[in-house]
Amino acid sequence: MSCQSLFGDQTIVSPGGLFELGFFKPGQLSNYYIGIWYSKQVVSERTVVWAANREIPVKGSSSKSR
Repeated sequence: MSCQSLFGDQTIVSPGGLFELGFFKPGQLSNYYIGIWYSKQVVSERTVVWAANREIPVKGSSSKSR
């Protein structure tokens, strides 16, 4: 099992290149959400398909995972 951290605008791209996972800020909101969206190869404008923390957004855009 490998570890990977995300900071700022970094994302993890799916093996097929269709999806990205990362932090995003919708519109002018100051909170961040972690989510999955279609990659720019599929849709030119970010289209979020899933967000993990809709009810409890975070203040920063970094995470460490194991």
